[in-house]
Amino acid sequence: MALSFSEKFRMTAGGRSFRMYEVTADGSTVSINASDLDLDQIEFAKLTSPQDLIGTLSITASALATVTGSTLVVTVTGAVLGDPVNVGLATDGLDLIYAGYVQAANTVEIRVDNQTAGTVTPPEGYQAIVRKSVGLKTYTGSAIVFGPALTSGDKFNLEVIGW
Repeated sequence: MALSFSEKFRMTAGGRSFRMYEVTADGSTVSINASDLDLDQIEFAKLTSPQDLIGTLSITASALATVTGSTLVVTVTGAVLGDPVNVGLATDGLDLIYAGYVQAANTVEIRVDNQTAGTVTPPEGYQAIVRKSVGLKTYTGSAIVFGPALTSGDKFNLEVIGW
């Protein structure tokens, strides 16, 4: 097993063991066996990401005419296709429409569209917040199987109930 575990919590109650770990992925391991966690069986498992990835961008904005838009590119190291993106603004959004998405590895695009009745100059400061998603295919029985595959360096919290 090439995952790195840091135990954060351990207790036993009602014949069940409760555990929480911070896990760092190696990019090749796709499962964890119950025995790796000092358990015989896994009854429940939950993965959550302990950290968001953030990229910022400042631009010199020019006016957007009605029903026009612009695409901004932000570097966010660690972002991969499929990761959800939230867009933060430094000032009022001025009734413009903002959408962020991972365009390629480490690259987020923010689309700014003007659907108002007039010309608007968009804000100059943007933040792309990428929420790393860590998923499970199965998690009961003798192993936890990840899906989608983990990327090397991904960190997440693993909560497990078993015996």
